[in-house]
Amino acid sequence: MLGVAGEAGEGKFVAMIYCPVFECCVTLPAMTRFLLVFWSLTGVALATPITGITTDNPASNASRADSPANLTSLSVGAVTWQAGQLVAISDVSSSTSGGLYTATTLIPPEPSTRTIAELFTDLDITSGKANSVNMNMIFDTPLDNSNGAVPDFAIFEIATTVQSDSWSVEAIVGGNAASPIFGGSIYTFNQSSGVGFGDTGHQVRVARNSTEFLDQDIYGVAIDFGLLGITSETVIGVRVQTSGGDPNLVVGLQSIPEPTALSLLIVGGSVLVSASRRFSRFARC
Repeated sequence: MLGVAGEAGEGKFVAMIYCPVFECCVTLPAMTRFLLVFWSLTGVALATPITGITTDNPASNASRADSPANLTSLSVGAVTWQAGQLVAISDVSSSTSGGLYTATTLIPPEPSTRTIAELFTDLDITSGKANSVNMNMIFDTPLDNSNGAVPDFAIFEIATTVQSDSWSVEAIVGGNAASPIFGGSIYTFNQSSGVGFGDTGHQVRVARNSTEFLDQDIYGVAIDFGLLGITSETVIGVRVQTSGGDPNLVVGLQSIPEPTALSLLIVGGSVLVSASRRFSRFARC
């Protein structure tokens, strides 16, 4: 049950959601952290909006970047992957062309003179491919699904608002980018299906050519290999397809050592109990 409650005497209003487990109202961020804990315990495959990133470009972290900005960390709720846990793409094969964009300070040369492989074999969030995309992408280091329901890779795109474009992803378990061997099944998602890209809070100014400049927000979604039908197989890459999205980065996420079930329960419970105490003065949801 979603409701709005006001903190008496301060005139503040906070969106709250009722948690039947702890019989209290909690903030939406607190519930997000609890769900991450719950999914880690149950092993339920997860795709979730990315909630925050950092880059090596101060302008990207503070306002709008118009020069390359390499990803240095990625957060999904309470879980954060640092630079050493981010796996870049090492090889790309694509059946689509055109529509490339780069950071404005890279002009010239024109984006159209670049290749998709050039723009995706790094951790730069300011360059990518607009509109239709069909790319086979190989990770620099093979990954697996040993981390339970915690996401295993992430996709970023640029946009001016959350998009409803359809995306599909499939795991590559052998071969190479040009001749991939697929495993598992195709996973398709979009905003309408309840799985969407989260606003990272970062902005970039990109160029389609020497005269067309676009100010865009960066959105991202993190996906668990379980949704692609992968259990024990080693994954060397992914196929990413969209008919309308504008991807600028695909990155693998190395396994984060899982805490014990008991510690997860303690963390999840403390998040909600703390939220309950903090907002005990709220009337009700």
